Amino acid sequence: MKRKYKLIFNLTSALLFSACLFTSCTPSNVNEVKRDVVSNFDLGNGNKYSGTMKDGLMDGEGTIKFKNLDTLTGSFINNKLDETKDCTYVSKTEGTTFIGKGRLNDDFTFNYLEGKLELPNKRSYTGKFKDNLYHDEEAIFDFGTNTKYVGPFENGSNVGLVGTIYYPPYALNGEGVHYFKGKMASLGKFEAKQIGEGKIRFGDWSIYEGGIYFDGNSGYYRKGFGIQDFSKCGFNASIVGGPSNLYMDRYIGNFDYEITQWIYGNGTMYFMDENLTPKGYIKGFFNALKRSGDPTEKLELLEEYKNTTEFSYDPENLRSTQYQEKYKGKQCDILFCGDSYMDMWQASYGLANYEEDTKDLNCINTGIGGTVGSEWVILHEKLVKPFTPNKVFIHLGFNDTHFGFTKEQIVDSFTKISESLIKANPNVKIHFLGIEPSPAFLNYFDIEQVNNKAIEEMCSSNPNLIFVDTQNLFISENKPISNLNTYFSSDYVHLNSKGYEIWFNKIKEYL
Repeated sequence: MKRKYKLIFNLTSALLFSACLFTSCTPSNVNEVKRDVVSNFDLGNGNKYSGTMKDGLMDGEGTIKFKNLDTLTGSFINNKLDETKDCTYVSKTEGTTFIGKGRLNDDFTFNYLEGKLELPNKRSYTGKFKDNLYHDEEAIFDFGTNTKYVGPFENGSNVGLVGTIYYPPYALNGEGVHYFKGKMASLGKFEAKQIGEGKIRFGDWSIYEGGIYFDGNSGYYRKGFGIQDFSKCGFNASIVGGPSNLYMDRYIGNFDYEITQWIYGNGTMYFMDENLTPKGYIKGFFNALKRSGDPTEKLELLEEYKNTTEFSYDPENLRSTQYQEKYKGKQCDILFCGDSYMDMWQASYGLANYEEDTKDLNCINTGIGGTVGSEWVILHEKLVKPFTPNKVFIHLGFNDTHFGFTKEQIVDSFTKISESLIKANPNVKIHFLGIEPSPAFLNYFDIEQVNNKAIEEMCSSNPNLIFVDTQNLFISENKPISNLNTYFSSDYVHLNSKGYEIWFNKIKEYL
């Protein structure tokens, strides 16, 4: 019997031992690291530590208060700061706070490795460091005023490096320069007179992104390849020669502020419907919003437009259609046409009263603001010829000059218009009015005079053409008159009632 009990006991012991191999029979505290919690532990040289320690060494979470009152809070292993985890270093002496990865040296000095350094006045640097200096290929320096620099630093400096500054309009999604990328002259300023790239939002809600020239002050001008997005503007496509039932989407191509302040060169105008669906495009060589000819290089289309329609250029077709309906079937003796000087002469603009001025004349006015000579090469077929006038008064060249058309291009357009009208009516007299100086464009005065001379010479070569020197109404001793402003409206571009009075008195000499 004793042997039987012994056998049972031995089997039970074996089973219990076996079970312990697969269950937690080991005491629960065998693998736990025993740490002490200390407060103001003296590390020497006036440095104090509060947190957990193991075997007399900093180990676990804790805070060092240095003798200069700076503090470091982080995770420690065997008296070393864990460089794989974020820590916080607060410098009372510098007024800064660092959150990120750092290194605690043996002499208890601290090195930033990578993270965010919060500076006084809400400024901050985010990126990597080298010897506690900003050193990163793609760092962020926030100026604390909705302005930030994104780009490289080398040994604490970004001077001479190419980076990007984002301005308050970017943060607020408002009007103005959103960002510019270029070579830096200092931490927050670019080198002057350079072409970089950026984004500008305009008051009409259009947005430009592409090449930009920076003049060194506050001037950012479109130059080079870029995109002008009109999709939020609601502009009718007819403004740029597209179908009047569509809207402007965007222009992609070349820009040159030195010639037209914006669009100049090869590009593509894209059009969409009211549902923002791509519908078609026009390719060409553009001067501002004017197509002056065919493109001089191959242009690739946006993918979403490759199966849409390529439209023929039909400038100002909406206004053109309105005039055609207004004067349908009418014949006239005198026809006034051209740009805004003719257009805004009409009483509906509130500047003058064409209708009253010409009430005793059999005349028509088909002026369209903003137009240029190359457009009237097309427009005159619909807005001049059908009304069979014997006298035509044309005011063009003002916009051509300010959009950067050369005198040769201006004369070429005027010649084509004249030849077409003379062919239709050999007795027609075509009067080309001069380009008047305006307060808003005084810097164009010299080139305006050059172009006036070219137009006058063109007229002198053909008995059907007459030059009307309206520009000399506002010029004295080869310069604009001193009281020029008194003859112009508040935009300093267009004549006011006083200006129109002397202007029309000059025209009456030829009626």
